[in-house]
Amino acid sequence: MADYEALVFQVRDGGQEVTVTNPTPRRIVGMVIEQRRPFGSVWDGAEELVHVARGAFVTLPPLLPGAAVTLRFRAEGADAPLIRQPSNKGLTVLDARHDPRTGETRLLVSVCRAQRLSVEGVDPEGVYRVQVNGEPARLLVPRVTRTIQALLSKQATSAAALGLRAQTPGTMRFLDLLVVGDEDRFVERAIRIGRLAAEEGHAARAAIRAATPPRTGRVT
Repeated sequence: MADYEALVFQVRDGGQEVTVTNPTPRRIVGMVIEQRRPFGSVWDGAEELVHVARGAFVTLPPLLPGAAVTLRFRAEGADAPLIRQPSNKGLTVLDARHDPRTGETRLLVSVCRAQRLSVEGVDPEGVYRVQVNGEPARLLVPRVTRTIQALLSKQATSAAALGLRAQTPGTMRFLDLLVVGDEDRFVERAIRIGRLAAEEGHAARAAIRAATPPRTGRVT
């Protein structure tokens, strides 16, 4: 609460533009603001901020002493990866942004031990390159999960026509990331996510499928 009270907020254009300034001598991270008006996307300059929990709570990027950030809320949405998962006791999203000029999504998290992070707004037919803290990159295929009700429903489960971020009741399409911190303290981890080009993605998906053991239905 003390950090919130120290920040300076300036609201313009009926709440569609918000400037947040950190006048304190310390770095402030992990703060969120609530936008009560409907919006499709929120931007910091040319980059979209993509940690939006419950459709309203937007994570502010880290603010150095004396720094400011201006958030611009737009009615139109976007088709880039999005994190709807709120921060929790083991993992806090400090910064999450997508650069449409490069197609890369960059995340900064504070994590203790091993935690799961779901990245939505991904193409279920795509393959994504994920790199954590400069470690060797991994290739991941999005997971698609459906409830029994969704499997029995006649409602279309593809979100392609409505956009990658469209939500279908009972269905989730996401990258399932495992982020590992230290066992007894929080550390920051930087994550970079990029989608492979179509031809490279097709070859990578085929290789991933070939390396995946077939499901037999038997428990061993």
